[in-house]
Amino acid sequence: MEGIKVSYSRLFSAPLLQEAHATYREIGSVAIPFILQQVLQTLYTLVDLWWLGRLSTEAVAAVTAASSLLFFILAFVIGAAIAASVRAGQAHGAGIAAEHKACLVWSKVVLGFTVGVAAAALGIVVAPFFLPMLGIPSVSLLYSLATEYFFIVMGGVPLLAVTVVAMSVLQAIGKQWYGPMANLGGVLLNAVLDPIFLFLLLWDVKGVAVATILVQGVVASVLLFFLWREVGPPLHLSLFRSHLRDTIRSYLTIGLTATGEMLARAISSIVFVALVAPFGASALAAYGTGNQVYVTVILVFLGIAFAVGTLSARAVGAKDFARVVRYVRWGMVGNAVALAVVGVVVWFLAPHIAAQFLPNDPAAQRLAVSMLRWVFGGLWLLGMMVVIVGALRAMGHGMLALAVALSYLAVQFSVAWLVSRWTPLGVEGVWMAYPASFLVGAALAVASFLKVQ
Repeated sequence: MEGIKVSYSRLFSAPLLQEAHATYREIGSVAIPFILQQVLQTLYTLVDLWWLGRLSTEAVAAVTAASSLLFFILAFVIGAAIAASVRAGQAHGAGIAAEHKACLVWSKVVLGFTVGVAAAALGIVVAPFFLPMLGIPSVSLLYSLATEYFFIVMGGVPLLAVTVVAMSVLQAIGKQWYGPMANLGGVLLNAVLDPIFLFLLLWDVKGVAVATILVQGVVASVLLFFLWREVGPPLHLSLFRSHLRDTIRSYLTIGLTATGEMLARAISSIVFVALVAPFGASALAAYGTGNQVYVTVILVFLGIAFAVGTLSARAVGAKDFARVVRYVRWGMVGNAVALAVVGVVVWFLAPHIAAQFLPNDPAAQRLAVSMLRWVFGGLWLLGMMVVIVGALRAMGHGMLALAVALSYLAVQFSVAWLVSRWTPLGVEGVWMAYPASFLVGAALAVASFLKVQ
């Protein structure tokens, strides 16, 4: 780790502008395809909901309810993808032999498929208990539609797992444009299949579910073809077994920690709804509006964090730890500055944003404006934190990354509960919890990164 110390000692003696330009070119080459890929991924759901809206309100509500459980299930799949990305990036940076790379890559795909099967089985088991917890009566039409859709979609989770793992591996080995290309084709195919199954075959919500599985199968097949072309088949069975064992270990040490973070975020979202709900419908509507804007914006800037994690994994594989520091330093600066600018813009546009989403409720508009200003006032701190968390995983410190993420979520909940329940600020205390937790998370992330040097 001596390289890191040397880099810090020369922090301000290097030609900073030249270094920044070179670093941002590298980060952009990974971040831009990732962001585009995430945007296209969200279009699947938007296309489904758009067509379902022309069918019935109950169909839209059913898919929305089922999707809340699907997010929990996919947390395990995302964990497998993150673990695959880290290990593949490290191997790519180390310049391992072609036969080793092929065995490593295909072991990641096998793990992804296996995790997808297990996650789908878990979803099928818990769905009958989870949906009533959302307030959906088990004898209602909504429950029937939601379970029908969910059980069919679970059949496609293994294919989705193969898709996200293959995308992550391709990004890690420097083939980052394959994912967006495959997703674009998938979105177009989905837009064609949905109306066929809904209005021609009259399959109701199950038609959307079947279309989803077919699209996932096509996208997964295309990505597997790209992988086959890039790395070839795993020709050595003994090497494949060795890499499969390493893949399982990396999932247990890196993947499950990422899964834990995703599950914690999902639970945190539900807890915040419970905290806001007692303050009335206007407060809940304001929270929904502010949270949607927050999630949409942070999704884009997670691209920089993902890029830093991917590039850091390659640098760790090449044992170039000074490069890790360079990626983290400029990634933090880039995310912080960009989100600070966004925060200023949102501060001034908050009344207009609230009016667009809540045109008929002035009270909800005022609360939404307050939430947007509290959240976006400190979002630049969260931008710093997510960059470091990505780098920590790339360096093999998955548990430390999870500890940082859980600590910031714990502070967020604690401040929200204490201030909203025990001070006259009321629901304003929930909004205040966001910048408070961002500050603690950023401080812990920086301290953790300095510690692992």
